[in-house]
Amino acid sequence: MIIKTPSRLHLTLIDLNGSLGRIDGGVGLTLEKPQLVLFIIDGGHHHGEKPDFLPSSASKASPPPIIARYDFPKDWKVVLVIPHVEKNVSGEKEVNIFQEYCPIPLEEVQRLSHLLLMKMMPAVLEKDLEGFGEAVNTIQNIGFKKIENRMQKPVIGEIMQFLRDAGAPGVGMSSFGPTIYAVTDSPQSIVSAANDALADVGGNIIETRAQNNGAVR
Repeated sequence: MIIKTPSRLHLTLIDLNGSLGRIDGGVGLTLEKPQLVLFIIDGGHHHGEKPDFLPSSASKASPPPIIARYDFPKDWKVVLVIPHVEKNVSGEKEVNIFQEYCPIPLEEVQRLSHLLLMKMMPAVLEKDLEGFGEAVNTIQNIGFKKIENRMQKPVIGEIMQFLRDAGAPGVGMSSFGPTIYAVTDSPQSIVSAANDALADVGGNIIETRAQNNGAVR
């Protein structure tokens, strides 16, 4: 039996406040390579099942329900930029960050939820790359994603801004990094810019796109 498992970009967690009785919820993309992008939003966990704010790697809660799943536009490409820097947050340090910074203020969760529902999700359905990119860029400064970005070495933010300045509509960091992603319909120019951005630190660049098929629960 051969099972191919896609890699995943983790765009953001949604609700690390929990005032409505659910926590987590997330937005992500599955990628065609390094292994096989679905646009996925899950509904998080009931507070009774997952009472603590923890990363998924430290939680025993069952998988959350998928509340939205859309095909990603085929002409949108994803450029992954993986700088050769030490992973700044993982393991026990990641658990401690969740416990220190959560719950996230409710107004941050409300702002993020509004952005996802009224900008990012419609942008995928309407194939509005600029709108989707604006949502990705805004997410970097909201809620827990803002904290994840704040924990990075300065070079991560510098590379992200370099790619935006090069014309990428949307640039973000996957989970706690250091992988950076740029969503674009002109990958050649972004790959070239990424090479320039990595000149001092080195790293890998992968041009990929969404995988719109596979198992869906």
